[in-house]
This record gives sequence, C-alpha cells and structure tokens, in this order.
Amino acid sequence: MSNHAKVRWTLTAPIESLLRLQEKDRRLARVTREIRDIPKRREQVRDLLNASLAEVEAARSEIQRVQAEAKELELEAASAREKIGKYRLQQNQVKTNQEYRALEDEIRAQEREVRRVDDKQIELLEKVERVRGQLQEKQAKLREEESALKVDEDALEARVAHLEEEKTRLASEREALVGEVEPTWLSRYERLRARRGDHTIALVERSRGTCGACHMKLPPQLVHDSRNPETVTVCTFCGSMLYCRD
Repeated sequence: MSNHAKVRWTLTAPIESLLRLQEKDRRLARVTREIRDIPKRREQVRDLLNASLAEVEAARSEIQRVQAEAKELELEAASAREKIGKYRLQQNQVKTNQEYRALEDEIRAQEREVRRVDDKQIELLEKVERVRGQLQEKQAKLREEESALKVDEDALEARVAHLEEEKTRLASEREALVGEVEPTWLSRYERLRARRGDHTIALVERSRGTCGACHMKLPPQLVHDSRNPETVTVCTFCGSMLYCRD
C-alpha cells in the first residue's frame, strides 16, 4: 500500500481542507452568536413595551394627581364661600361703619380667592382632558406593541429552532471535515483558532507580499511556499497559516 493510500489528507491538499474547515467554523460561530444574542433581542423588544407601559402609568398617575389637586381647590373654594356667608351674617350685627367696611374687605378678599380657585379648577379640568386624550393614544400604542411583541416573540422562537437545527447540521459537517485534516495541522489550527477566531488562516497579499492577518512583509520564499496547496505554510511573525491564490 502506497503512502498516499495510507495518509488520506495528502490527497486532499492540506490547506484546502483547512480552508473548508475554517469556513465551516466561521458559519458555526455566526450561528452560535446569533443564538446567544436572541435573548438580548427579546429583552430589547420587551424594553420597548415596558417603556410604553410606563408612559401609560405615568399618564394615569398624572390624571389622578390633577384630580386630587382639583379636589383640594374645591375644598378651598367651599371654605372661602363659607367665610363669605359668615362675614355677611356678621355685617348684619355690627354697629359701626368701620366694622362693616372691615367685613366688606374680608368678603372681597374671599371672593377674589373663590375666583382664583375657580380659574385654577378650569385649568386643571382642561389639563385632565388633555392628559386623558394622551392616555388613550398611549393605550392604543401599547395595544399595538403588545400585538407586535407576540409576533416578534413567535418569530424569534421559530428563528431559534431553525438556528439550532443549522448548528447541529454544521457541527456534523465540521466533524466530517476534521477527518480530512492531518492531525498535526489540525492541532495547530485548533490552537490558533482559540486565539484568533475567524482569522486562523490568512490570505497572502501577493501584490505586497504581506500576511493578511498581521500585514507584515513576508520573505519571498514564504510567499512562494504559500502558493503550494499540498503544504501548510506558517507566518513567521504571527503564526497564522498562509495560503495564496494564483
């Protein structure tokens, strides 16, 4: 049996096998990242809904606050009117003009207070109507966002299921590709990938003769060797595996 028959990876061009493996790893990493990020996307959608809920609650609280303020003013107006009635009764009992005029001044002061309170109550009632209108708009917006949230969550659930299936498929395909790579180079690739992620194998930029990962100028012999798909060339500066397309 020949050496080629014994050693399967020499028949499939080591760097080509490694490139296929790297591309599979990149796709697998993208899928894994998306799966990992989906809970964050769910949280972002819920944050938008929670913001709308807070706006609705704020509008309700504002209506309650204004109504409570209007109630206080109503009590103040009632108190002022009660005082006016009391002062008018006292006017019938006083014996001097000076006392009568003093009570008249008190009556006018309370009448001014009643007008001030009435004006303020009108303002508050108008404000309540405005805020009620805003509340209705915010409630309508909230209902729309709740419906959209349900749609988004269903879509995300479906996306997760699809991604999990794709991840399983990619992992299986990766396992098959691993068998095409010579163990020594596979071990080196795995170590490099742990540090460099998607940039384990770098394309040599022929026009400048530089490594595509660290961008350092490569010796001419290294550039030449990187063109041979039957060998694996390594950058002497950053350790990336190199390849060059003709």
